[in-house]
Amino acid sequence: MTRGRHANHAWVITTENDAAADDPTFRAPRTGREILESILDSSGAQLSAHETRDRATFESVSIRQLANEYETLSAAASSTRWAAVLQREVTPGVENPFVASTAWDSLSAALREANARSLPIEQAIPALITVRAFQPGDDPAAVLHYRVEQWVEQQRGQRAPMIAGLIPHADLTAAEPDLRAALAEREAAILDRAAWLIDAAAADSTSWLQTIPLETQESHQEHLVVVAAYRDRHGIAAGDPRPLGGPPRSGGSIRADWRSARNAWKAVAPGDDRTTPETKPANLDAAAAQRLNGPPIS
Repeated sequence: MTRGRHANHAWVITTENDAAADDPTFRAPRTGREILESILDSSGAQLSAHETRDRATFESVSIRQLANEYETLSAAASSTRWAAVLQREVTPGVENPFVASTAWDSLSAALREANARSLPIEQAIPALITVRAFQPGDDPAAVLHYRVEQWVEQQRGQRAPMIAGLIPHADLTAAEPDLRAALAEREAAILDRAAWLIDAAAADSTSWLQTIPLETQESHQEHLVVVAAYRDRHGIAAGDPRPLGGPPRSGGSIRADWRSARNAWKAVAPGDDRTTPETKPANLDAAAAQRLNGPPIS
C-alpha cells in the first residue's frame, strides 16, 4: 500500500460463492468496511517476551476467554438433555442425525439460550422439525438451528437474566458436582473481572467512564457490569472512549450482546450519544428463508 505513485486500491471480497446461498448456516456477508476494520484490529507487530507474557496473562483472564470456557462447560452440562429431546423425534433405531451433524454445537447453543429465556422451546421442537420437510442434502441440525433462531425472534418477552447481562446461565439439571463447581468458578471470575475493569476505567481520566459522575457509577453498578463485560468480550480497546466501541458486526450473537450493552448504557447515561446507532444486517433471500424456515410457528 506504500508503493503506488498516483493511487492505491484495496479490493475486498464480500460476496459468497453460489453454494453458500443454499447453506443453512449462511449469514449475510460483511461489508468491505467491516472486513477492513477487522483486519486493522489485528496487530501484526512482533511482541517482546515480556509483552507476550503480559498479553497471554491478560487473555487468560479476559471475559472473552472466561465466557468461552463457561459456554463450553454449559454445553457439556446440557447436551445430554437436548440430545434426548431430539431423539424422541427420530425413528427408533436410527442414529440421531442432529447430534451427528457438525452443526450440533450451534443447535445445542441455540436451544440452551432459548431455554435460558424461559421460552417453551422443548414443546416447540416437534413443530419446528415437521413444519416443512427437510430436503435431500439438507443438514437437519443446521436447518433446525436456523428455525430455532427464527422462532426465538418471533417470541415476546425480555431476554432472560444472564451472567453480566450477556451469557446465558447453564442448565444444571443433569450436571455433575464437579461441573457445577467449574461453572460457578467461571461465573464468579466473570463478575470479578467486570468489577475490576470498571474500577480501572474509573481511575483513568481518558476512559469511557469519565463523563459519568461517581454517584451515578455507584448507583448503576449492575448496568456498568454489562458494558464492561461487553467491551472485554468483544475486544474494545481500553483506550477507546466510546462506551461500546465501533459499530457491531453483523453476527447475531454479537448484535444481541450489543443491544443488551446499549440498553445498560442508556440506563446509566440517557442523554449520551456516544453509542453508535444500530444498523440492521441484510436479510436472507425470501425464497431461501422460506425453504429453511417453513410457515410461521405460533
